This record gives sequence, structure tokens and C-alpha cells, in this order.
Amino acid sequence: MRLAADVAAQNAEEGERSVVHALERDGDIGLFVAEDLYNQRQRRREFFGEELFGEPAWDMLLDLYTAEKRNDRVCVTAACIGANCSGTTGFRRLQQLEEHGLLVREADPKDANRSFVRLSEKDHVQMANYLWSTRGTMLRQ
Repeated sequence: MRLAADVAAQNAEEGERSVVHALERDGDIGLFVAEDLYNQRQRRREFFGEELFGEPAWDMLLDLYTAEKRNDRVCVTAACIGANCSGTTGFRRLQQLEEHGLLVREADPKDANRSFVRLSEKDHVQMANYLWSTRGTMLRQ
């Protein structure tokens, strides 16, 4: 039993270091890569149309990450627009992302009819790790 406890403690410690490491390297390079990925996706739609290449959840995550890096707040409607999908699809994707713990919805204290969405802390770390892992490919291009 002691071995299992040691392994669990080591995994927890590595997880904490991973979060700290991801946040340390989550600088302008993350913003650059996220913007570039998002813009590439928009350009692809211009050439080939929207119906073949729809991935609204990913567009939302990229858009929310970029907004967060710029200290911008994103309302639910804007998140749907940023994902280039219908309102019903956008709301459904937001709900799925929220159910999976990837984003957090917050009420607007000034307007009861509006709410904002942002990445959860866990997803921000995941996005930072992902964007960091793709930075080499992006910078070589």
C-alpha cells in the first residue's frame, strides 16, 4: 500500500509542477499561436466554405483563450459569433464545454439577460500546454 500512496503523491506533485510550468510559459507565444490557428481556420472557410470544416467548440476555445490573454470579457452571444455557427449550435457547444468543465459561465451584474464565458483554470492550462506544444510548427512556418 505504501507504494501506491507514494506514486499518488508523486503524480499529484508532478501535476502541480505541470500547471505551474504551463502558466510560466503562457506568455505572448500562446497568444500568437492561438490567434494564428484561429485566423487559419477563418481563411480556410473563405476558400472552402463553412459546411465542410465546422468545429465550433475548438473555435470557441481559441477565441476565449485569445480574449483572456487580452483581458477581454466574452459574452455568450459573442462566443457563438466567434465560433461561426448558428446560435443554437453555439449555445449547445457552450453547454457541452461547460458540462465538461472547460469553461465557466458568469452572470453579468449589470444586465440580468447577459452572461459571460471564460476558460476554466484547468482548460487555460490545457490550452497553454497545447499551444506551447505546437509553437515550433507555427514558428517554422
